[in-house]
Amino acid sequence: MPKTILLADDSSTIRKIVELTFSGTDIRVEAVERGSEALAYLERIQPDLILADVVMPAPTGYELCRRVKSGEAPVPVVLLSSSFEPFDEALAQQCGADRHLIKPFDSRTLKDTVHELLFAPAETEPQPEPEPTPEPRSDTDAAVDALIEETALAIDAPVETLAQDVIGAPALDLDEALIDAVSRAVVHRLTEQVVRDIAREVVPEMAERIIRERIRNLGNTENEDT
Repeated sequence: MPKTILLADDSSTIRKIVELTFSGTDIRVEAVERGSEALAYLERIQPDLILADVVMPAPTGYELCRRVKSGEAPVPVVLLSSSFEPFDEALAQQCGADRHLIKPFDSRTLKDTVHELLFAPAETEPQPEPEPTPEPRSDTDAAVDALIEETALAIDAPVETLAQDVIGAPALDLDEALIDAVSRAVVHRLTEQVVRDIAREVVPEMAERIIRERIRNLGNTENEDT
């Protein structure tokens, strides 16, 4: 039977990713930007699953989840949050959330999560676990991944421009130890994920000049040591 997902997220990129992920399938996506629009939708139609951003315009994903779970016909709820946004695990448990995904997520992770919640066999009817068989990548999957990559930090960017590339993260108070840790992590290029996490979480615009200078100094020191 066809299924309906209600997506509530104020990010147009995330709405596009979710819509592309399930295009051409039996899962229909209804996307709204605000929590109030999601509540209005729920008064008309009962979706099979809800994806809700935790920091969208009120009500937030937590509150939307609480209302859905306390209603007459609760459905699975997946909360969404960005890596640089705070996520309250305790509050998510209190409101009854079924899963939590960190944005940006890839199409395979999203599909697996949704299918697990919508189509998993009942506990009273245990089924043997099938052998994992990788599904062929479709043009839709490729398009979704390309859209995600447009927002990702390139690992092969020159060291001197990394600080400049990540402007846009929320401003935080950085002490000298944290600046050193950020700079050294960028210089050594530990892993792509580490650099992305640093870029999204701890590099504020106010520290751009300081961190760029520290990176340049550390790079010169590394060259002298070698």
